[in-house]
Amino acid sequence: MKNTCYIHPTMDGKWVCPECGNAFCSDCVINREAGGYYGQGLIRCCPGCVVPTNWVGVSGTIKPFWTRIDKFFSYPFHANPLILIIAIAFLDAVLLSAPLGWFFRVFLSALMLNYAYLALRRSAQGDLTPPKMYDEALTAGAGPVLSQLVLFVLLAVAGGMITGLAGVLGLVFYGVIVMFFLPSMLIILAMDGNPIRAMNPVVFMALPFRIGGGYFIMWVFLVCLLFAPASLLYTVEAVLPPFWYEFFGGLFSNYYMIVAYHLMGYVLLQYHDKIGYEVKYEDIKQSDEQTAAKPDNRAAEAAKRTTFLFAEGKYDEAIEYIEQHRAQGGELPQELSEKYYALLKMKNKKAPLLAHAPDLLDQLTESNAKVKTLDVYGECIKIDAAFLPEPKALLKIAGWLAETGNPKIAISAYNKFAKSYPDNRDVPLAYFRAAQIFHDRLMNQDKAKGLLKGILKKFPDHAIAPKVKNYLQYIGG
Repeated sequence: MKNTCYIHPTMDGKWVCPECGNAFCSDCVINREAGGYYGQGLIRCCPGCVVPTNWVGVSGTIKPFWTRIDKFFSYPFHANPLILIIAIAFLDAVLLSAPLGWFFRVFLSALMLNYAYLALRRSAQGDLTPPKMYDEALTAGAGPVLSQLVLFVLLAVAGGMITGLAGVLGLVFYGVIVMFFLPSMLIILAMDGNPIRAMNPVVFMALPFRIGGGYFIMWVFLVCLLFAPASLLYTVEAVLPPFWYEFFGGLFSNYYMIVAYHLMGYVLLQYHDKIGYEVKYEDIKQSDEQTAAKPDNRAAEAAKRTTFLFAEGKYDEAIEYIEQHRAQGGELPQELSEKYYALLKMKNKKAPLLAHAPDLLDQLTESNAKVKTLDVYGECIKIDAAFLPEPKALLKIAGWLAETGNPKIAISAYNKFAKSYPDNRDVPLAYFRAAQIFHDRLMNQDKAKGLLKGILKKFPDHAIAPKVKNYLQYIGG
């Protein structure tokens, strides 16, 4: 049964708490630095019990391979594999008729096979980005190629022995068996690098049964990939010169080889728990832009704890937790500040709500959250008409009220600003905006003129005075 996040039911639950049994997504668990018993890296803690959780495994992190076929085909089009595919195909065609060309072509084939094997290993370990060509493919050594070569030689020797004992019919039967179990052998080889173990029938015949139907789906797909290059070349053989025929032959073969090896690595990753292959959550990487998780700071941890308590319906406990966090010097970033306000509103705690609202309005206006800002301000003035935000926030609120079709409330806010903060340098601006609303929205020309003349009389040297004079002249004052 697939777990879903306790707090976000539409998201997969990747972490299960051993205490409460709830599953959580990566956004909900508390990330802490591991230490001592837990070793290095991060531990993910339950936001309720605050104990380390258990990862559900790859099945809750990646999609089944048959739902992302397009990703396998696009994998070789990343810069590193694409350059390597084209370069090797071109050099292979150039060296076709060169002296000792066969030697260099063998080397190029080994290099391509090495890169494909690295793609398999990398995918199996959870990194779905292609290997770096210069950092890995050219410096990994001959080990991967030799281990595969030993496997293929052993298979060929076994085929020869079977032919000698059972004839051509036995060889055909052997070929069918090898074709079906070869992906299993390569996967086992990728797990431990031992070609002898990969050829052990007890081992390679058990793997498809452990994987189940997914292995057969993979096998059918791999067979299609095996015959795809030959099919493509057959359609263009008659019209291509030898050089281009060789070039496109290498191009298609190299492309499909990388697709096939990446697919086998992904299957090993997907079924790692059934196969007995260890994969760590930190190793899962699905794009080059993916960033590693970092430990949560105190504010982020408090936000996650509060979200959990909110989901549990423990509103009083959540309020108490936030107030303790703040009393201990903890910050209230906007997300946590909004949660605190919502909790106070839900529990009808008017006094602490009005005390907290100015801080929240500062954050909301700073982030230009117009709708939330006006909602909070409207709720607060209903509780107490004398409610007073900080000057910068109040001035912005008044402007937004005017923009959203609340001219009278906007004028009230501008008036509150001017009377509550008489020494603020923006008082003339507040009066000017109020005058514009009186004239343009409320059609009260006399009130507008009175405010404008008052600005010029009280603040004759203010920077806004020329603008006030022009507007006064415009409305016929």
